[in-house]
Amino acid sequence: MTIHSNLRQLRLSRGMTQAQAAEQLHLTRQAVSSYESGRTRPDVETLLRFAKLYGTDLDAILYGTGREQQAYRRLKVTAVIVFVLLTSLTALSSALLWTANRFYAMPPGALTAESREIFAVRRQLLGAWETLDAVLLTAALAGGVVLLVFSVTKSCRITAKAKLLYSLSLLVILVGIALLFGCADPVYAIIDYLITPLLAVGRLALFLLISLAVCALRRRKNTV
Repeated sequence: MTIHSNLRQLRLSRGMTQAQAAEQLHLTRQAVSSYESGRTRPDVETLLRFAKLYGTDLDAILYGTGREQQAYRRLKVTAVIVFVLLTSLTALSSALLWTANRFYAMPPGALTAESREIFAVRRQLLGAWETLDAVLLTAALAGGVVLLVFSVTKSCRITAKAKLLYSLSLLVILVGIALLFGCADPVYAIIDYLITPLLAVGRLALFLLISLAVCALRRRKNTV
C-alpha cells in the first residue's frame, strides 16, 4: 500500500472524517484530501503530525506495517474469498440444474431401461444441486459473520459506500449467472435459479447492514 492509502486507512480506523483530522492537524480538509488521494505528498514534519494524531509511527504510514493496515488487508482478502466462493458455487449449482433439465429430462411414456438410467443420472444431478445450494447458503452465512466481526472489531475502517458497492456487485453477478442458466432451461422456471442466490446475498447484506449500524453508533458516540 502507498502512503496516501495508509493515511486514509489510518484515519478510517480511528473513525475520523477528513474534516476532523484536518481540524486537529491545523490543516484544511482539502489538504488532507489531497494527501489521501496522492495528489500531493506530505513532508516529514506533516507525516509526524499524522503519526501522532493516529497514535502510530512513521513505518506504519510509509510502509503499512501497522496493525490497522494488516487488519485491513486481512479483511480485504476475506471479502475477495467470500465473493469468489459465492460466485463459483452459484455458477456450479446453476450449471448442475441446467444440465439435469437440458440433457436428462424425463421422456414421456412408460418407463424403460433407458429412461431409468436417465432418471438415475437426473436424480444424482439434482441431489448435487440441492447440496451445493445448501453449501452456498452456509458459505454466505459464515462469510457474513466473518466480515461483520472483522469490520466491527477493526474500528470500521471500511466506508458505507464500499460495503454497499460490495453487496450490489455480488447481487448483480449472482443474479446474472442464475439468469444466464435459467433463461436457457427448458424445464424449470427462472425463479428456481434465483431463489438461492437471492437468499445468499440477503444473508450477507444483513450482516453488512448490521455493520453499518454499529459503525454509525460508534461514530455518533465518538462525536458526543
